Order: sequence, then C-alpha cells, then structure tokens
Amino acid sequence: MKKQLIAVTALLFTLGLSVQQIISNPTGTPLQASGGPAEGGATCFQAGCHFGAPSTVTDIITTDVPVAGYTPGTTYNITATVAGSGAKGLMVSAQNAGGSHLGTLISGSGSKIVFSSKYLTHTSAKTTATGIWTFKWTAPAAGSGAVTLYGAFAITQNTTRKQELTIQENTTTGVEEVNNGVAFTAYPNPVLNHLTLSLDILQSEHQTITLVSVDGKKSKLLFDGTRSSGKQEASFDVSDMENGLYLIHIISATANSYQKVLINK
Repeated sequence: MKKQLIAVTALLFTLGLSVQQIISNPTGTPLQASGGPAEGGATCFQAGCHFGAPSTVTDIITTDVPVAGYTPGTTYNITATVAGSGAKGLMVSAQNAGGSHLGTLISGSGSKIVFSSKYLTHTSAKTTATGIWTFKWTAPAAGSGAVTLYGAFAITQNTTRKQELTIQENTTTGVEEVNNGVAFTAYPNPVLNHLTLSLDILQSEHQTITLVSVDGKKSKLLFDGTRSSGKQEASFDVSDMENGLYLIHIISATANSYQKVLINK
C-alpha cells in the first residue's frame, strides 16, 4: 500500500511538472494566440496555458507610425510595455479583418518570430516590474488597407491582457499629382470594379489614358483615341486589376496629367 501511494504521488508530481511547464512557457508561447481573426480571437487565456480572462487595454502597444497612416514598404518601430508583478510574456501579430497577415514583423532584443514568420513572441519571460519589448514592422504593399496589431500578454499564470491597435494606410503620400493640360476627377475613390473620369478637355486631340500601379509593375490601357474638347465623362472596367494604389496617367500633345486612385475590392 505504501509503495502504491509513493508511485501515485510520483505520478502526480510528474504530471504537475508537465502542466507547470506548459503553463509557464518562459521561452515563448507554443500557440498561435495573439487575439487576431486568423486564430479565432484566441489569446493565452486557454486550457494548458494561462488562467484568468484577458482584460482589454489600449496602452501596451505603441508605434511611431504617423497619424496619417503607414507608408507601404516603410519599417516602423513598435514597443510593447507590460507592467505588473510577476513573469511576463507576449504574442503579437499584424492582420487585417479577414485574418490575412500583412507586412513583416522583425524581432528585437528578447523576442523572436515564430509560426512561418507570422507571429512575434518573447524569448524569455521578463520579471522586472515593467517588461519592455521593442521590435519592428515593415508595412505591406500599397492597397493593403487597414492593418491591426493584435497583442496577447500574460502576467503570471492568472493575469492576462489583450490589445488591438488599428493602423490605416496612408494613400496620400508618394507620387505628386499633376494636372497639366487636362483637368479631371476620378471617382469613386477607392474604386471597386468601375472607374469613372470626369474630364474637362481644352481642345480636340489624340489622348491615351493608362492606369499604372505606383510600383510600375501593373498597368492597363484604358483609352487610346481622339476626344473632343469640353466637359465629359468616361467609365472604365477595372475589375481585372489587383487591389492597390494606382496612377491614372493622361497624355496627349498638350497634356501630361497624373492622379492617384485606390482600387480596393
């Protein structure tokens, strides 16, 4: 009987150690659990991880992204500041509302990138009164739209936090708009499937209208022919174009005009 009791105690002790190892995860979370839509909103508050439902906060994640929004391809600094008594850890991701991971997370001191480069987590739990992680994020391509930084944070086994910080895309930066020789307005902007131009042409002449992505990799000839002078409208099907920021380029003998438009279907 005594041997059986010792055996059971040893087993329970071993199980206890295993559970403790699963719960603590001092070298980074083993789960995809930043609170984003890709993981169904899951955070570190779940079986085998941490106890205590997360409270929603707004002050843990901060960035140096301008108020106007991110510029595609630009790398920004991100800081996660977690205060509280006990060991602290985190997981962060950058997703859109549909759960697509956008941009590139770049680890810093005390953090690492995991799960196919889609998530950032700690490499060791921080035990100071305030745990601070600094890392970077490179913004996605033009036309990606709003991106949300999702963060799940643990302070000991029983206290968790979560935050969502949405960053808009700045579609006003980049190439300067030029209206030289022909005045026109593009609408709607953003565009779904059909783009309409309201034109005011000074004189009858041959004209080409081209839609070109800001990186120059995608283009579509919208019109190549003669237009009479005066105010008029022209509509074009752009449903075959990928989402992104484009330039409408109108050129003729007397005109060389550009205007930005965003396709976001």
